[in-house]
Amino acid sequence: MNEASRVVAESKIEEITQGNISVTDLDSETAMALTLYEIWGLGEFSFDEALNISKSLNISLEN
Repeated sequence: MNEASRVVAESKIEEITQGNISVTDLDSETAMALTLYEIWGLGEFSFDEALNISKSLNISLEN
């Protein structure tokens, strides 16, 4: 599951930046924010969904 989330995060970052930036170019918090924004925009999403993506980007989420 983490591997799938990582692949999604990488592809979303490259899509947002039109291939100019990869997920490895960003600090983990920025990568997380861009990924969540690309997937859900300004809409709501569950903590579990964010947690799965955070794990793939090696970010520790707190309530």
